[in-house]
Amino acid sequence: MINGPRAVPCGARLVVSGVSRAGEPAFTPPASPTFTDVPPSSPLLPEVEWLASTGITTGWPDHTFRPTARVERQAMAAFLMRFEEAVHGS
Repeated sequence: MINGPRAVPCGARLVVSGVSRAGEPAFTPPASPTFTDVPPSSPLLPEVEWLASTGITTGWPDHTFRPTARVERQAMAAFLMRFEEAVHGS
């Protein structure tokens, strides 16, 4: 459910979903997760860590990724722009 015109439901999951379909090279996540809320047991770990390794996401100041949080439209635009640059170059 969308909460207002600027929010995307579980937007971070949308970005992760896009990454898994992007055809990026094989990636091995680091031994220690970057974000405290994406543990090694999370099925999102490889994609989230790839996002972090490429600079597409930096997460929140408290070292979380918040994969179920709503994402503001501006943040989603930034994700998509950085994703395009990471995958296809600037």
